Amino acid sequence: MDSVDPEAQQLGSVAPNAEGAFIRSQWIFTVLQVLGGQIALPVLLATFICVKGLRRNFVIKSFCLTWIISSISYCLELYAFHFVLPESRSDDILEPSTDIFCLNQAALINGCITMTSVATLGVVLDLWLIIRIPRLGTGIKRSLLLSTPAYISFLVFYVKTAIPCQSVRLTDHVIGRSSLQ
Repeated sequence: MDSVDPEAQQLGSVAPNAEGAFIRSQWIFTVLQVLGGQIALPVLLATFICVKGLRRNFVIKSFCLTWIISSISYCLELYAFHFVLPESRSDDILEPSTDIFCLNQAALINGCITMTSVATLGVVLDLWLIIRIPRLGTGIKRSLLLSTPAYISFLVFYVKTAIPCQSVRLTDHVIGRSSLQ
């Protein structure tokens, strides 16, 4: 008589629950991206820009903008699936789950990871300079010096990651072939 490993029984009974938990965590992540990065942060940034009595440092505004860009990059497939490329189309338009779309979204996400990291470093350096050397003030040169590296790092990492995407030809996907193999 075969004995069944108790750990294998536990893993088998947990696997269906793990899949449901993974799907729930994806939805929670997406909801946080949309609510925080595409609703709350744009409202906060608009408040920073439009309210006359409220002065905020340019580095903080740039920090908010980088997180908005990051949030949109993470949700591109969601928007492409629902708004740009509906399932009911019968013509030969790329589906959002094609390789070229996913590779470009991955390149955007790769660039956004570095962009938000560098923007966060810029905010930390700006706050450190304000606290340690307050007489310097917050000039436009310093603000640009602390905020532009985030966008440069985004472009560098996006382009470096997106170059392999150029080998995937659009016509291969339209006619049903994949050039990734």
